[in-house]
Amino acid sequence: MHADPPSVSYIFPAGGQRGTSVAVHVGGHYLHEVCPFEILGPGVKATPLLHRAPHTTWFEGPLVPKPYSSKSEDYPKDQAGAVSIAPDAPLGLRRYRVWTSQGVIPTMKFVIGEFPEIVEKEIDGQPLPTPVELPVTINGRIFPREDVDTWTFAGKAGHGYTCEVMAARIGSPLDSRLEIIGPEGRPIAENVDGKGTDSLVQFTAPRDGEYQVKIHDINFAGLQHYVYRLTINDGPVINDVFPLGGRRGETVSVELNGVNIASPIATLQLPTTAEGTYTHQFASDGKTTNPITFELSDLPEFIEQPSDSRIEPPALPAVFNGRIQTAGETDRWTFRAGPGQEFIFDLRASRLGSRLDSVLSLEDSNGTVLAENDNLAADQTDSQLRYTSPTEGIYTAVIRERTPRRGGAGFAYRLHVAPPVEAAPDFQLQFPADSLTLVRSTEAAFKVTALRSGGCDGPIELSFADLPAGVTVSETTIAANKSETQVKFKADDTAKIDVHRLTVTGSCKVGQQTIQRQAATPEAPVLDHLLLAVAMPTPFKVIGAFETNYVSRGATYFRHYTLDRGGFEGPLTISLADRQIRHLQGVTGPEVIVPAGETEFDYNIKLAPWMQPARTARIVVMAVGVVTDSDGTQHKVCYTSNTANDQIIMMVATGELSVDVSPKSLLATRGKTSPLKVKIGRGQSISGPITLQLILPAHVRGITAEKVTLPADIEEVELPIQFADDALGPFNMRLRVRATARVDGQPYTAEDQFEILPDRARQ
Repeated sequence: MHADPPSVSYIFPAGGQRGTSVAVHVGGHYLHEVCPFEILGPGVKATPLLHRAPHTTWFEGPLVPKPYSSKSEDYPKDQAGAVSIAPDAPLGLRRYRVWTSQGVIPTMKFVIGEFPEIVEKEIDGQPLPTPVELPVTINGRIFPREDVDTWTFAGKAGHGYTCEVMAARIGSPLDSRLEIIGPEGRPIAENVDGKGTDSLVQFTAPRDGEYQVKIHDINFAGLQHYVYRLTINDGPVINDVFPLGGRRGETVSVELNGVNIASPIATLQLPTTAEGTYTHQFASDGKTTNPITFELSDLPEFIEQPSDSRIEPPALPAVFNGRIQTAGETDRWTFRAGPGQEFIFDLRASRLGSRLDSVLSLEDSNGTVLAENDNLAADQTDSQLRYTSPTEGIYTAVIRERTPRRGGAGFAYRLHVAPPVEAAPDFQLQFPADSLTLVRSTEAAFKVTALRSGGCDGPIELSFADLPAGVTVSETTIAANKSETQVKFKADDTAKIDVHRLTVTGSCKVGQQTIQRQAATPEAPVLDHLLLAVAMPTPFKVIGAFETNYVSRGATYFRHYTLDRGGFEGPLTISLADRQIRHLQGVTGPEVIVPAGETEFDYNIKLAPWMQPARTARIVVMAVGVVTDSDGTQHKVCYTSNTANDQIIMMVATGELSVDVSPKSLLATRGKTSPLKVKIGRGQSISGPITLQLILPAHVRGITAEKVTLPADIEEVELPIQFADDALGPFNMRLRVRATARVDGQPYTAEDQFEILPDRARQ
């Protein structure tokens, strides 16, 4: 049994401003003409169905050299829909997903923003600078490969600007680089890794004028799914605050560090809420800053004072707030502890957004190091110690940055010192994925993890609410003292093809008490259910006998296939597969309908005229059919010909048709017609007439050329290039002249390129 499960590469744009409705394209594979679509979380609503877009944007871009051309490449097709965002929708991430009769994708990310948004109008060729008004969030793509997007704005001398990329944080493969070009054409700032691998640049404009923000991938990669959100903000932005939190119900004086902050000190009234954090947006010159989250505690709080200040060593428990402001600085907090007192020293920095990579030491009054810790865990740079004081005395907690050359306003911390609290028995349940595809008549495993605390060590029994008929689960016990189980799902041949939202609950008995907890995903925004898709297997297969041939570039090639229908007798649609095992190098193919009942067909592919000779092309096709289930429902299913026998394997040969144009550049003069000389070269198989035509990108205006047909005995001709009287261009890429012959009734093509130069004298 086989199923081609759906997948998604991107949503574009990848977010929207609250209070707006956003038209989106979801680029996916094996989604067919229509698929369900949902977006989860408060303040958002999506069209329930995505429909195949009339056109999927594709730019071939620069030639892909070996060995990169031998890598697998996907060719997603756009599905169109819309997302409505409420005016009061909370800012931040939401999750969306799609599914088909052959499975469900894991949720992916969509962003709710606060600034006006624009969507890049993508064109082929060299990128053109695009002016924007600030503040703005730009939704763009680094596409095609080697693309460099340029956005411009009018800057004001002495004013601060923040340019922030969101790409990796929303699942995009883009590893961005930002560069700021000043009015004089010279770089003034750049960044690669500002927030993870997402870029962040802040600068103060040295003079009035036009500033350019350039963005590209650091490896000059790019494709449809290299999606980004670039926010250019001329308002107040807080980078760091101090302290990072405070005591519930108290008023705190907060130091604000950032760009365009009117006052460096603000007063903050902390709430009495039971929540562990509080998020606040400050006001600065009538504008609102970015949201800042503060930690809340119920302990006495102490804030670092100048080094010459003297304070009485406080008793514990307490929270100490400090910063490593200069490279090599060491903070020392002195306190009094009695004999036999046990304390946990919990230094919180990276968990609160600080850049500090802490090392925490504990010393006695003689300066002897009693204990030390670097990292709390393998993936956590915060520090933690547990220590029992043997005698009454004065002790010192010492905090330093692990890398001595680092320090600054953003290296703040909160050191919680308190006796250990015996936690009540409890546990949390997590599933690492939020969806599962289960093909009918098969089994699938799904991991559920328990995070135990307080001696809750007994077996945890899992139950699954809303499990559909025909689906059973086993291995549903997390054994005593164990942290996980692989639940086995099994669907029989009667299970309904559909998606089902399952609630997973765990029960653990501790003494006479039974603790119940509901499973959820660990990563925010949290999902509290598992979407189970019972998938329809594909009954049919495409079968080919292994072969490899030399095929001329520009030619049409036919491949013969047979079908193993597996009991399916309906019509099948054959096309190039959405997922290819290699870059297609410009190969195209049609949709071919195989009528009901037929078991053989030929599929033709068209080789691009610019393919490099001596390169191997490997193409896979897919078959799509509609299966009617026993309950009368219909399900579109597909099969992809990935095995070597089923691939179309070719060695690219030099073509027998050539075209050469001269001159290689023309001056674009309004209202003028310029002749382009075209010379044709024919091989032995090219005997008939040849048609010449100008191939224009969709964005180029004001230029036309009538088709010209060359008789079999003519090798040279003029192709008149006509320039309109009004707007011309933009001519940001070379134009192509295509020659088309017919060989055995099929098109055979060759191309040459020329460029258009603007007539500066007449502009």
